[in-house]
Amino acid sequence: MVRQLAVIAALATVAAAGILSDCTNIDFREKWLVADCLTGKDASTRINSAVFIGNKLTNNDGNLQWQANGGYATYCRDCTFAGTTYTCSCRPNFGQYKWTSINLEEHIANYNGFLLSNLTGPARTPSRASTVPVPASFSYDLRYAATNCTSPEDYYECNDDLPLAQPGDCANGGGLSLNYAVDCFKNRWYFPWEVYTTFQSLQPGAAVSGAWEFTVFGDLECSGAPLGKAPEGACSKFAEFGVGVRVEPLFNGDWRV
Repeated sequence: MVRQLAVIAALATVAAAGILSDCTNIDFREKWLVADCLTGKDASTRINSAVFIGNKLTNNDGNLQWQANGGYATYCRDCTFAGTTYTCSCRPNFGQYKWTSINLEEHIANYNGFLLSNLTGPARTPSRASTVPVPASFSYDLRYAATNCTSPEDYYECNDDLPLAQPGDCANGGGLSLNYAVDCFKNRWYFPWEVYTTFQSLQPGAAVSGAWEFTVFGDLECSGAPLGKAPEGACSKFAEFGVGVRVEPLFNGDWRV
């Protein structure tokens, strides 16, 4: 609690500045808007930062609109970016895909050098900038081994009460790829049953080393005590089964809604 209060106290509300007027090297890749923006200290000091828009837009009957956790990408395709205008071909409720655009400056701006979203409330800047550069690629892999499953519905095939005596080698495990931060990622693999993969071994691998931090939890909410960190490129083995993974950017990245 003390640490949380310290973090909140370290944040400060500041005025927004335009992206096109204050930022250079503006780029859009893997649903992240990236730029080098002026801090306001002088005419040359900039911060390299990014903001994730994959969870900030929705497709409303073929039109891009702002919405927290909107999930627009499910029914939008062939997206392009120019200036601060984002254009996609999106499927309406009826009929053919149609072109639609939205100006990202409506809810994303430069705050003392940081690209931040104000979609769900006033943007607050971190007290310090990370020295980790925004990666050229945001992609990373999570490779599981020594797997079982867990289910809040008591699915009959799940039995992870007894951890394995020797966690498995990650090279022989299955995996998946993502490109965004997440408070608690769970690999749900069976529908309609609510069934999640559990694992005793995990090896994260990122396209750009050092961009992400991976923390493993033994509960579905990632609210309990962490089982430990999982460094990139190493097959971390745990005494208990993990089920949730928190993935946080080490670069200056605004990813929450």
